Amino acid sequence: PVTLITRGYESLLETHPSVRSIRNVGSVDWFKCLDALRNSYHALADIRLACGKWYGAPPVSGLDTLDDYYYRFPNRMVELERYGLHQVQLADKTLGLPYQTIETYTYTEGESPTKSSYILVSTGVDAIHQGRSQTKQWPYWTPCMEPYLKDVVQVGTQYDPPIPGTHNLCGQTSLTELVGLIRGASVIVCCEGGIMHLAYSCKQPNTIVLRGPTRGKLFEYPGLTYLDSYVCHPCWSTDSEWVWKCPLGIDSVCMK
Repeated sequence: PVTLITRGYESLLETHPSVRSIRNVGSVDWFKCLDALRNSYHALADIRLACGKWYGAPPVSGLDTLDDYYYRFPNRMVELERYGLHQVQLADKTLGLPYQTIETYTYTEGESPTKSSYILVSTGVDAIHQGRSQTKQWPYWTPCMEPYLKDVVQVGTQYDPPIPGTHNLCGQTSLTELVGLIRGASVIVCCEGGIMHLAYSCKQPNTIVLRGPTRGKLFEYPGLTYLDSYVCHPCWSTDSEWVWKCPLGIDSVCMK
């Protein structure tokens, strides 16, 4: 069992059989936090996107060839696609751990949903950016969902674009309630973002993910369905403004 150092989400992690305790450090500068914690544990694994690094006395030997990406994070991380592995697998590999499977499951059951059959939809990506439009968001939810409105439950943050006529629960659910809704849905439709990761963690295979700038193996879980655009190459992390502005200057045509 390990101690997890996180910025939150304890309700998704505290029931995991491999977690001994959770230390929530909140909204701190991660590099300063890492420096403060490095001497607090016999072995400390710092895991950034697709790359990990041991501090202290590592129990296993990691993969040093990705040190450059570890230190350049979050810039040009798209180049890691050449390894053909999911980000969890690649992080495990850099730490010298088994990496054949992606075991990111939550053991939280969640609360039972009120509807017996519904389509779960999320139009946003995350809570951090408070609804600011991102290059990997899809703009056509309203016409797409119009034939199914009575069966659609929308979840996400209070900032996410609403779909008129749906049962809108944005900003109204706890994490455990969201887990219950995900487990009970007939199908989930979302962009590449938090709901996608949580759906896989809940072992919900009926998940459709719309992807553009972030398509590729690094964000691809087995068993989920991906609708990808191939008009150009994945461009996430290629510059500091990619989240808001199409790096190729073609108005995020991949998501249209």
